[in-house]
Amino acid sequence: MRSPRQWLLDAIGSLYSTSGKKVTPEKALTLSAVWRAVSLISETVGSLSFEVVRRLENGGRVVETDHQLYPLVHTQVNSWLSSQMFRQTMQMIALLYGNAVAIIHRDKDGFPQSFEILKPGSFKIFLNEGNKWFKLVGKDMPIADADVIHIMGQSLNGYEGLSAIQYHARTLSLGMVTKDYQEKFYRNGAHVKGALKFAGQLKEGRPAELSEEWDKNWGGENSFKTPVLHSGAEYERFSLPQRDAQTIELMGWNVEDIARVYGLTLDRLSSEKKTSYNSIEQNNMRFIQDCIRPKAKIWEAEYERKVLYGDSSLKAALDLNSLLRGDIKTRINYYRSLWYMGGINVNEIRSKENMNPRDGGDEYFNPTNMQSESMAVIMEKLAELELEMKKDEA
Repeated sequence: MRSPRQWLLDAIGSLYSTSGKKVTPEKALTLSAVWRAVSLISETVGSLSFEVVRRLENGGRVVETDHQLYPLVHTQVNSWLSSQMFRQTMQMIALLYGNAVAIIHRDKDGFPQSFEILKPGSFKIFLNEGNKWFKLVGKDMPIADADVIHIMGQSLNGYEGLSAIQYHARTLSLGMVTKDYQEKFYRNGAHVKGALKFAGQLKEGRPAELSEEWDKNWGGENSFKTPVLHSGAEYERFSLPQRDAQTIELMGWNVEDIARVYGLTLDRLSSEKKTSYNSIEQNNMRFIQDCIRPKAKIWEAEYERKVLYGDSSLKAALDLNSLLRGDIKTRINYYRSLWYMGGINVNEIRSKENMNPRDGGDEYFNPTNMQSESMAVIMEKLAELELEMKKDEA
């Protein structure tokens, strides 16, 4: 006799083989873990402040809020789409399809004016004589790589991204079939079927009729009604509680697989597994460094190559500092340490906390016990000079 676990796996395997479902990005999003993973990453990338920064000769940098490209990078990419929603949408497409492409519309002088997102599947990517091109469906003239923003996922050839949905279709199929099975389980009254037993031999075709009649009268929404048996029939139920069937465990395994696909820890997908506070802090750093930072670098490189080109001192910068701020106590200690070292002034601290500057806040604190060697020599000379002046007065 099959064990409850084997019964479940056989049932799901049967559904998998007969479902005929093709895993698409849209269908994959019906899995809550995929929706959470994709929305979390794309919303985080979209929420980061995108700035036009100029590198100074002294090694410093300043945000160019007056630069003519600043509104396009930081605020609005076209008449209906903000910079935040543009990055969020593009990143979501890249996570699902592997390639997110937006046309850069330029003025007559070649200056970027707006961006237009292309629908997934509406273009083909190809190489010709060492250059990358984008062929739009229904259009004869291809578009050069220099005239598009191309955010792509992992790649095997360097010019076209791979779809995580396509490469992990079987994992996602298992999740979808498990979800379908669970829905059917509850539609059947949250219990598996049983068998009708008769003492004698039934006429040909009669078993099928009885089975259909039973399902009609006592299955689905009628499963909690009280059946009445006759003609010596007995009902033997196959007991298989949901927990014993291990569907919860199977769904948990699928969530772990999806977390690995998108480089996330389980707490990011709202897993029921308990996580300590210290682990959450560490997972937050891993999320920023291992998941968000690489994607931020792709965005910055695309903008610097195709939007801010021609001025080597300009840089596109997605600000990750807002993700690294931590709790209020950690931030206070961090700012205090920098201020004591003279590495930051009061107004710079206030700016990071979205507060207005105050009078006198632009001065830096210089601790006397941490002066440079040259400053120490100057202070020593001043002290000697002061002593000589006092002797002369005497």
